[in-house]
Amino acid sequence: MLSSMMVFGQKQKKILGMYATQLISVESKIEGGIVNPETSQYEDSIIKIKWKYDIDRMSFDLENKYDKSIKINWSDASLINPDGSSSRVFHKGVKYNEREKEQSPTTVYKNSSLSDLLSPIDNVFYISGKYGGWQTRPIINAKLSVFSIYYSYDEKKNKKKKIK
Repeated sequence: MLSSMMVFGQKQKKILGMYATQLISVESKIEGGIVNPETSQYEDSIIKIKWKYDIDRMSFDLENKYDKSIKINWSDASLINPDGSSSRVFHKGVKYNEREKEQSPTTVYKNSSLSDLLSPIDNVFYISGKYGGWQTRPIINAKLSVFSIYYSYDEKKNKKKKIK
């Protein structure tokens, strides 16, 4: 029996240059937080988060060290570009065609962890045609600067508060 297979592929985009990425600083109301630029990790008394960077997305491992659950409000999560503009993001589990819809918050239960990834919603697009489909732009071209997850709590009242 003979079998044949035809493989069609798109031309790979050439990315010239090499990029080094690292976590440089974290804005937090929790005192005593430590940033490790070499491992792109931040840790304070409530969370420990480590970032990993890819061509078209960022991933993170978040550990909730607090004795209560915390929430990631994806409506408040954004990428801040060097020019000051911000881009909404979507995370793992959200379909490309639903990335602009409201996303439910993610709860990270006490003393547990979460691994997730995110990408700017504007970096995903659809090309129609025979060899089309969903495509992503490199995150470096988006002039990525800052990713923000807003969470907080008041130690005196032992309650979480949203930071504006």
